[in-house]
Amino acid sequence: MRYLLMLLLCLPLLANAVEFDEFTQSLPLGRTLQVFEDVDGQATIAQVRTQAASGNFKPHDKATLNAGYSRSVFWLKIDLRYHPTNPATHRTWLLELAYPPLDHLDLYLPDAAGNYQLVRQTGDALPFASREIRQNNFLFNLDFTPDQTQTLYLRLQSQGSIQAPVTLWSSTAYLEEQPLRLYVLGLIYGVLLGMLVYTCSSISAYATPVTSITSSISPRSVCISCR
Repeated sequence: MRYLLMLLLCLPLLANAVEFDEFTQSLPLGRTLQVFEDVDGQATIAQVRTQAASGNFKPHDKATLNAGYSRSVFWLKIDLRYHPTNPATHRTWLLELAYPPLDHLDLYLPDAAGNYQLVRQTGDALPFASREIRQNNFLFNLDFTPDQTQTLYLRLQSQGSIQAPVTLWSSTAYLEEQPLRLYVLGLIYGVLLGMLVYTCSSISAYATPVTSITSSISPRSVCISCR
């Protein structure tokens, strides 16, 4: 009876789960996640789930969560359903949060009994080794069985700006995307380097005449002018 009640409580929460299949390459989740602001920053995962069951999570309608500079803790609730056309096809999945300056990021997933556990703690304030995958952005491995619906919670906290561009990736698609990302970064750094060289050259060009004039004034001429 207890498990039946739990199932009945969870069904409305999972009704809006984002569905994806084995052909999904990348799936932006900004407009599908739900957000709860914990002003005190003391809420436990059990208390947060109670808030979710009470409908206190707010739907998010923008591509990226941008909470600005806030001392609050923000909880993200993401409902996902893997519905492949061919259940025999095996895929691996990555959840990406593409905002490296975020100080603290915790991932909660359900265990076999349905109880939520903290499975990963990472963030810019923690050692780089705390990241599940050694990348600039935060990446988490997710496992799904065919027709599985899963809810995950992310806890965000930071002394700086809080932003959360969240995307679900096929592992293969993410790896294939990296050369393009590196190419774009190379272009950006190339432009910045060119601007730096141009600025230094301009400063040098303006400084040269002043130096020449100063060096051409002899001590004797200074003394003559002083008489």
